[in-house]
Amino acid sequence: MKISDRLLEKLAEMVVGDEVHFPYRSSSYITLFFERCGLPFVHDGTTRPFWAKQRLMELNLGPCPAPDLPSKDLCRVITELFDPYDFENFNDKLARQGVNDPAQYADIDKAIERLNTYLKRDGLEIYKAENDRCYLKSKGTGTSTAGLAQPDRPLSKDEI
Repeated sequence: MKISDRLLEKLAEMVVGDEVHFPYRSSSYITLFFERCGLPFVHDGTTRPFWAKQRLMELNLGPCPAPDLPSKDLCRVITELFDPYDFENFNDKLARQGVNDPAQYADIDKAIERLNTYLKRDGLEIYKAENDRCYLKSKGTGTSTAGLAQPDRPLSKDEI
C-alpha cells in the first residue's frame, strides 16, 4: 500500500525531530538514522524535513511486504523511529546541557501516540511489543511487521 502525502510529511518531521516528543536529529544524525535502516541516503545540507520527505516519497514506491502495509523500507524507517537508545541519548544530552523543561524531552510513549493519530487515517498503527521494540500493523487485518521476514533489499548504485 502507498501511504498518503500528508503522512509522509509528518513522518519526515518525526525523522528529523521537528515533531513534538521525537528526538531532534541534525544533518549527520539524519544520515546515521538512514544508515541504521539499511538505506544509502546521505543528507546533503538542504532543509531537513523537505529532504527527509523526498527520501520517504522514494521509499513509498518500493515493494510492500504485505498488501495492507507500506513498503518494506518505509516499515523499517517507521519502526526505527522508536529505537529506545535514540530517545535516551537525546534526553541525556539535554540533561547534560541543563535543560529542565520536560516539554523539550523526547518521550517514546507520547511519540507513539502522536504517530498513531496520523497512522489511523491510513488504517495503520504502531505498537510496542513485549521486547520494547515497536512494530507497524494494519488495523484491518492485523498484519504486523513483527511477523514478517525481512528479505535483503537490492543494492543501490553507490553500493554496487
